[in-house]
Amino acid sequence: MIRIGIAEDQALFRRGIIGLLNSFAKMNVVEEAENGQLLLDKYDEIIGFNENIPDITILDLNMPVLDGIKTTELLKKRFPESKIIII
Repeated sequence: MIRIGIAEDQALFRRGIIGLLNSFAKMNVVEEAENGQLLLDKYDEIIGFNENIPDITILDLNMPVLDGIKTTELLKKRFPESKIIII
């Protein structure tokens, strides 16, 4: 199973991507947020429960609070094994 996290500020678009990805048998969106900071906070909570962060993180380039570029930088520092896709 491929675990996916997504940060996208447009709720309708985020829901559409989640629905599409979850329709594939081997993919599961396990975390979602409306900006990069909220997603990082959720990842920190996951680590607190001794779980792995998602295998792939999908980020919107332009988001409020913490955009895709800065979120990528922080993700790579904290979780270097993380795979990231920016849309």
